[in-house]
Amino acid sequence: MLGWMDLSMVFSRVLVFTAVILVTFVLARLVNAVVRTALRAVPVLTVDQAARLATLFVWLVGLLVAVNQLGLVLDVLLLLIALGGIFVVVGLRDLLPNLFSKVLVGVYLPFKKGDEIQIGKYAGKVIEINQVTTLLLGSEGSLIAVPNSLFLKQVLVNKTSVASRRLTIPVSIPATISLPEAEAAILKQVYKYRANFDHRFPPMFTVKKFGQSSVDAEIELVVANPENRDALISELTGRISALVDQMSSRDEKGKR
Repeated sequence: MLGWMDLSMVFSRVLVFTAVILVTFVLARLVNAVVRTALRAVPVLTVDQAARLATLFVWLVGLLVAVNQLGLVLDVLLLLIALGGIFVVVGLRDLLPNLFSKVLVGVYLPFKKGDEIQIGKYAGKVIEINQVTTLLLGSEGSLIAVPNSLFLKQVLVNKTSVASRRLTIPVSIPATISLPEAEAAILKQVYKYRANFDHRFPPMFTVKKFGQSSVDAEIELVVANPENRDALISELTGRISALVDQMSSRDEKGKR
């Protein structure tokens, strides 16, 4: 009877071990897909590296859990997990700072696609800003890939004539609001301040990202006097935010 119970216990552990391996396989595939989707704007080689490291980490954790179900000694596997973690950190040491810098570049640094900039010894026209690098077209037609982290370490010179007078206002529009209606209402609000604009460059409403709960957009315009730039940003940001809140509240009341 005891032997039968032992056999039953071993069999159940093997089943759990197999189930954990299958779950790990599914999770590894899922993590691989999520990483590739999240980094779709990143160069392909970088995406492959990040996806491979993430998949490896999932498998290491899955094997740890699976072996634990068999009641085996985990010292060697724990060592492998530690080494795998170090490998992941070392492998992403260049990628993570650039991804983080991309967020700061988009929010704080005063340049856009099409601007002529100089950063350190590199100069050219900005033709692309992705998650890892900013691509410049050099004066001789050369393509220059500048790591985004470099913009946080060196002085940036924007040589575009309107750079100091350009302002960008981010706008988050709830998905419940009609986008064309929101665009028309926001631009109408913006044009109330047209006395401050450089009329050669009319305000532009651009959608940046569609989300499940909201749409990320931005208003871009050029002011006539750069001294009014900060005050106008503050004023318009408050007015647009209040307008969007008002439209959202109106739609919620309409549904009731």
